[in-house]
Amino acid sequence: MKSETFQILAGIDFSDSSVCAMYYAMNLAERLGAILHLAHITPWNANVAQPTDLGLNVPAEFRDALEARKRLERLHAMISPKINVELHLRIGDPVRGMLDLARELSPDLMVVGSHGYGAVMRMLMGSVSTQLVRNSSVPVL
Repeated sequence: MKSETFQILAGIDFSDSSVCAMYYAMNLAERLGAILHLAHITPWNANVAQPTDLGLNVPAEFRDALEARKRLERLHAMISPKINVELHLRIGDPVRGMLDLARELSPDLMVVGSHGYGAVMRMLMGSVSTQLVRNSSVPVL
């Protein structure tokens, strides 16, 4: 069942562009009285065979995820207490992880940053934001 409260899912990879996207999502959430979901998908770890939702209880062997949790919590501390914020931390492919989370949460909007690579780099490496725009069932900003 869809929540009556507007929900915004913001993907965070801790780059400058994703932090800017988070601030945009935060301002929008405050104006709309929305729930802001901050999500980070830590790339695969040798100890994990398939995508994993870590919550915020991260085992010590997942060092990258532990660092990501600390960084997510620091970002959360910078957000106004007027905004309802939920943190999501997972291990897996960033695109697949964000799409899965979007299916689970059914947000009204997904907000992500773009590194601003040129067309050649995007063609060679792909772009998480481009793939999300193409494959998301919800609008992506």
